[in-house]
Amino acid sequence: MENNNLQSIQEMEADWEFFNYALDLEKQWEDSLPRLTDKELLDIFPEAKIVIPLKIKEWEKESHKVISIIKNKLRFAYKKSAPENHWFWREIIKQLDGERLVESQKHLMRLRRQLTIAQDRKPKDGAITEARIQQALTVSLVDIAAQRMKLRRNGKTLVGLCPFHNERKPSFHIYHANNSFYCYGCQKGGNVINFVRELEGLSFREAIKYLTS
Repeated sequence: MENNNLQSIQEMEADWEFFNYALDLEKQWEDSLPRLTDKELLDIFPEAKIVIPLKIKEWEKESHKVISIIKNKLRFAYKKSAPENHWFWREIIKQLDGERLVESQKHLMRLRRQLTIAQDRKPKDGAITEARIQQALTVSLVDIAAQRMKLRRNGKTLVGLCPFHNERKPSFHIYHANNSFYCYGCQKGGNVINFVRELEGLSFREAIKYLTS
């Protein structure tokens, strides 16, 4: 009986070794594939031009949903816990829902960039076009924020004292991967355009000009 159990365990270990080996081969194959640009992909799949605006709406809805969830959780945590424990709940909520927010914003950035390429419109001088908006969105939020506040790295984010409300413990996070921010203290967040508008008191049009001039 013991010999049979030992043989089964050895067979399982062999299976896992082969499984890991197969995964490594698959990853090497994927890494060897040529990386197509957005324009090349749109040339291959022109029907995507119809789908992209629909996907943008889907991810915008998902992003707003996640932000709403974060705000509701923060309000509940602040209401039920002592002020000195608020920082703890901010970190928990950031870990639980922050990744979903980053993922949705990353998809939106990619899709909006593809939409700009798909439309391929020549802008009028000084006009606020989709292409100019996308150009503004590529400006580094870290560079803009670093001029006004001290930032330190915290895992996948940069953290600092929020410029939009008074606080002693930093709750303002910049997600470098998708060029966005979120404050778990005052619940303000968004992209670099939102940041500049809030910081400088600008209109949307003024913020685009500010970032692309």
